[in-house]
Amino acid sequence: MKMYSDPHENYCRLQRTVKYLQAGGRITEDWVEEHRYHVRKYCDMFGYMSVVHPEITDPMFRQKARNVEKMLQDLKITFDLGGYYQLNQDLIDMTNILMSEDDLLECMNKLSMF
Repeated sequence: MKMYSDPHENYCRLQRTVKYLQAGGRITEDWVEEHRYHVRKYCDMFGYMSVVHPEITDPMFRQKARNVEKMLQDLKITFDLGGYYQLNQDLIDMTNILMSEDDLLECMNKLSMF
């Protein structure tokens, strides 16, 4: 789906979700359905997170990749806000390791528009 093809927008979506949950945003049935859809798409797109970017040997990255893989599978079965928050946070952490400083600044600028 086109909405997932822009890496910057994907990162900003993760950031917006974390900020929304931290701020105690209203969790409606529609919100949950939208974010369940994100979980399904992440599962389809990433498959086995524990093997993404095998060239990265950073222990934190590898551990987060394993955690994300498990959380995605768990969230497909039972959507839990705490688990979903942690998933987004871990994906942000992994992305921070992968992205350049300029990429991160661009995403943060986009985020500040919301």
